[in-house]
Amino acid sequence: MSSTTSFPPLPPFLVSSGGTGSTVALTNGKIMSSSGGTIVESSLTVTSITPEAPSVNKWVFVSQYGNDTTGDGTYDHPYATTTKALSIISDASTTNRYGIHIRGTVSEATIYLKPYVWYFGDTWGCSRLNATSTNAIQLSPGAFTSGNSRCGMTNVYMTGSTGIDLDFIAQTASGSHVVEMDNLGVNGAVSIKSNNTNQYFQWRGSFCFSNFTFHGCLGFCSDAFIAGNVLVDNGTAGVVGQGLNLINCLVGGNVTLTGDGTHSNVLQLTACTVAGSTTVTGASSTLMVDGISLSAKASVSVSSGGALTRTTDAYAIGYAPTVSGNWLTQPNNVYDALDIAASEIASLPVWTKYSVSHTALQAASTTNNIQLFSLPAKSVMHAVIMKQTTAFAGTLTYTLSVGITGSLAKYLSAYDVTQAVSDSSFTQSGASVVVQPEDFGSATSIRLAATSTIQNLNQSSAGAVDVYVLTSKLP
Repeated sequence: MSSTTSFPPLPPFLVSSGGTGSTVALTNGKIMSSSGGTIVESSLTVTSITPEAPSVNKWVFVSQYGNDTTGDGTYDHPYATTTKALSIISDASTTNRYGIHIRGTVSEATIYLKPYVWYFGDTWGCSRLNATSTNAIQLSPGAFTSGNSRCGMTNVYMTGSTGIDLDFIAQTASGSHVVEMDNLGVNGAVSIKSNNTNQYFQWRGSFCFSNFTFHGCLGFCSDAFIAGNVLVDNGTAGVVGQGLNLINCLVGGNVTLTGDGTHSNVLQLTACTVAGSTTVTGASSTLMVDGISLSAKASVSVSSGGALTRTTDAYAIGYAPTVSGNWLTQPNNVYDALDIAASEIASLPVWTKYSVSHTALQAASTTNNIQLFSLPAKSVMHAVIMKQTTAFAGTLTYTLSVGITGSLAKYLSAYDVTQAVSDSSFTQSGASVVVQPEDFGSATSIRLAATSTIQNLNQSSAGAVDVYVLTSKLP
């Protein structure tokens, strides 16, 4: 078949000889010398220099300047469309692999993948596929129903807003099928649908400027940029053992892992940055985080029985305390150290300031109380200090106290806040305050109570206080 040209001709390789007006060139394996406008072909043939080529056996060439009628698929006479190139390939197999080389911008509605056929370009600027359908890259109909296969695309840019839709489910595919995408640029969405554990998708060094969806398939994505969201689920087939491994990737949107509650579904993030949130749902879903950026780690949520597994990122590195006596509980790694430190810090008394204006306490009565804050279960009130920042006005008298429902002055007795503001004008809880938890099982509302005489509290015209509270939580 004439379409099996092994390699395109080598371009001229010019070497200056150092003399005036004299050069040496390498053209089609022959040494060519030029001197004074005369070109002489040497009898020496260079056989040790060959172009580096993918592992394919036969080549078919497609170009924007090709012709499906007069072309024969060779380098010098390429076809105009990949459809024509695929139509002449009927004997592709694991030992007879085809490469379709794309030159320029090739336009057609849909580009189909076929077993043991790869599309190759030179660069994004030189090799473009201008497909007009929404799902520009698809599986060739009926080509993946049985047997095993590999196929893919390398160094090609998809123009327009078209995307990729590889639906193995629609083909009722069986066997093992691997799709390899390397250095590919796609403006539209990428969607992979699989119906068994032997179908794989590889996305390496490529760009997806929209959403990326894995339905029930195994995927490997490395050194890639995904501008939209990433969705990984079991797919409509509910296949066992599906998952996606993202390595050194940047995701511009959210990452969602959804399981069906029955079949295993795993997403591993390794040295990735996720701009949005990362959500895991489904009892069968597991998110494994390995070196994910802290900003993304902080936004991870696990619900509906999903699981988050810490793996071997920097925070799981083994840790041995320099002074072991500083730890009540000895940590084994950095994760443990951070968790233990956070727990022990939470047990230390901490001062918190609450600022309250007179408007928050106004009521059509002479008494009112509002929640100052919610004291968590197992927490202890140690002390309270109150200082007015603006003297209260508008009522004859005005006092504030701090306590709980049923005992509104339990932690701070009534304090006159109509007095002039000064650095030494403040009050604090006394020795009568019992340091003990309010409740081991539930949070307690700590109340700020206001009392006036004659005028109602809604007659106040000014006033503000800062309330400082010292609390701790039992381990």
